[in-house]
Amino acid sequence: MLSALLMRTSFRQLAGFGVGGGVAIIGGALCLRQWHLQSSPVVEAAVQQIVAADAVRHLLGSSVASTSGVFGGYTDPIGGTACITMPVVSEDGVRAIARVEAEAEWLIQKVHAEARGENPAEPMKSETCRWLLRHLEVQLEGSPEGSSDGTAVLYSLPCNTSLSPWAPSRAPSLLPRWLRSFLPEPAGVVHSEASPRLLAVGVMVICAHATVFGMLHRRMINEKMFRRAEQLLALPDTVTHNALARRALEIAVEAVGPASSSRAVRTSGTSMYGQSTASRVLAFTSLDNHHELFFKAERAPLRGRSPHARRSQQPAGEEWTLTHVSMGPTDVYTKRLATLPADADEVALLETILSVEARPLDTSSLNRQVVVPVAARVT
Repeated sequence: MLSALLMRTSFRQLAGFGVGGGVAIIGGALCLRQWHLQSSPVVEAAVQQIVAADAVRHLLGSSVASTSGVFGGYTDPIGGTACITMPVVSEDGVRAIARVEAEAEWLIQKVHAEARGENPAEPMKSETCRWLLRHLEVQLEGSPEGSSDGTAVLYSLPCNTSLSPWAPSRAPSLLPRWLRSFLPEPAGVVHSEASPRLLAVGVMVICAHATVFGMLHRRMINEKMFRRAEQLLALPDTVTHNALARRALEIAVEAVGPASSSRAVRTSGTSMYGQSTASRVLAFTSLDNHHELFFKAERAPLRGRSPHARRSQQPAGEEWTLTHVSMGPTDVYTKRLATLPADADEVALLETILSVEARPLDTSSLNRQVVVPVAARVT
């Protein structure tokens, strides 16, 4: 199934599949990031306070109706900080953006212990750590960043450590808010130590996949071309072809000697390939010893039967002369056909297969005349 798909698919389509697969993986990771942010306990605590705050209802002009949508920001239980932005919509349709910042409990305890001159024990850093909110604000959409107008700050405590570069920026952006929140913060990507390694691994994976699929695609094209050439060059199973092949094999066996021709017999069930007309046959067929038998035959001009033929009651037939008989390795044809382009025409295929030269045999002392019945047809 994979072979058939690669044979039908162009390299551009394969590249498109690779890009589509990469986009699907990245999209899945971003959706997983959204689920992780929305299920954070920081969001749950912030939503409860936003819904119950009178300052938020006064800012929006009505009660909060929804806090669902695209979330932005990050949670870092190892670093001990979190910053998340979430959409807020009132019952009257007024939209705002809530920003919540939090610190892990173990981070606060560590900072206080160090301030007292104590040496705190190594804290437990895990996804299930307890978070404490230190800043929560709600700002109407369209309000200038950093302006007190259109902003309700529920509370803001002094920070014990600075936020990560992954924290949503307060600077204006040309991107829509939902798209900006859906994507990671560019500053975090730039400053992250893992970004160069991730980029290098991604480039290596893409190059490796492109190389492998390119080689498989080329191999499938070569295989397709070889099968097409076989269909094109297959000779019909006729009395003439079989008689010529048998006689050519006999001549080849006699020429190379018994030591080299112990297995020089035709592979059962194989076809002959080549070119045939009413007066000329050029063909080859497989042998059991992984060699190919080549032969070229030409039909002698029609002439009347000799008196000797009439007295011996020799049946009427057509005389063919084997003008060339030789044997060669099979892989010659695969290598030659592998160089053909995918859009090669039948003439190019035929010329390529017939241009292969095999090791000639010394058959000068052998009788090459072959008589086949008149009723047999070549084409």
